[in-house]
Amino acid sequence: MNRKDFYLFLLTGVSLIVLINFRNLFTDELKYYLPAALMMREGLIPYRDFFFPQMPLSAIFFIPTSTGGWGGLMLSRSLASVLFLLMGYILYIHTHRDRRFLLLYLFNASLLFFMPVAKSRIFISFLLTLIFLLTLRERTPRNLFLAGFLVGILTGVRYVYLLSFILFLPMNRKDMKFFILGLITPLIIPLLFFILSPGNFIFDNFIYHFLLRRNFPSPPFQKVSSILKTIFFPSNLVLLIVLILNYKRSNLKYYIFIFLINI
Repeated sequence: MNRKDFYLFLLTGVSLIVLINFRNLFTDELKYYLPAALMMREGLIPYRDFFFPQMPLSAIFFIPTSTGGWGGLMLSRSLASVLFLLMGYILYIHTHRDRRFLLLYLFNASLLFFMPVAKSRIFISFLLTLIFLLTLRERTPRNLFLAGFLVGILTGVRYVYLLSFILFLPMNRKDMKFFILGLITPLIIPLLFFILSPGNFIFDNFIYHFLLRRNFPSPPFQKVSSILKTIFFPSNLVLLIVLILNYKRSNLKYYIFIFLINI
């Protein structure tokens, strides 16, 4: 990346972030992650001392910036914004031979509007980006351990993202050994919270969400409407059409990455 390209990237990114950060000051950022991080900062333990229907790392990452009030909110959004810029820069320098993937990434509306806010989404996307780039590298023991380690951290943020291991399939037994070793290392942290309060941990992360969906189900038309609005949002529709027109089996992992980063 030459200096002119870098400054253009930086100017565009900062402009977008300022616009997005101040579009809405009242979001559910103040409902889950930041209050939980603030209570952890004060010495309380999630699940044991307070209800927290998320995996523990989603709050732990915000502990340094969760100072309370508007200052804590803006500081946490600033952290998310820096990670968003860094994520874009990492992709930019790794796609210098083919910018099409980066363009598809940047034209995705969900990335532009939901990344630079104080939610777990930015950590999920940042980790997924690093994991995806590791799939493009040689499968050395170090890379496989690092990939498993990142998938483990990601699972500690939101357990459904354990699915990101499919980016590395198929794996032989030797490769799987290093990957699993990396995977279980960061999962020690959620395990510790489970040991401290196993019943509450299971209820908050699993049973609560099951009961919520069972007792307050979304009407079928609402689910369909939500899917259609997402698909036909202008930039997402462009993304979908381009993906269909440029489908190649060799690029399947690219499409899996884009799917994972949006679920």
